[in-house]
Amino acid sequence: MKTTIISTALLAAASTTLAAPSTGNFKRAFQSLELKNFWGNLYSQELPTGYNIGFALNDPNTNVDTDCDAFWSQGQAGTLMFNCSNPAYQINFPSGISDIEDFVLRVSRADGTEAGQNTVSGDDWQCTKHDGYPEETCKWVGVFNIDVTASS
Repeated sequence: MKTTIISTALLAAASTTLAAPSTGNFKRAFQSLELKNFWGNLYSQELPTGYNIGFALNDPNTNVDTDCDAFWSQGQAGTLMFNCSNPAYQINFPSGISDIEDFVLRVSRADGTEAGQNTVSGDDWQCTKHDGYPEETCKWVGVFNIDVTASS
């Protein structure tokens, strides 16, 4: 009888310990942001040179879809943030843009819960030069992904 009571008490204690919430500091694994219909235009007929960038953003972590676009002019700070149509999301160009065919794009949540950046360049970023206005147009073939992490 004593053995049964002791065994039951040990089993109950072990079950409680295993079921208790962890106090460890674990980071949530985020899925990549998906940018669709990603495009860019270069306007350089007048100084300062301007770049218009836009895309449809899907955040699978929050199930939010929003449109984002920005007009960045040379000389503006890389820290300048542009709100998406859903102002919970912002974009910026940490290094600015000096070449429409190769720049860094950063996307973040305004509340600081997630952020990520990626370089826009390569074979899938297809650009065409024009004699007119805009001088160059670009589009991403397929879905452009940005890995995100917790930013606060």
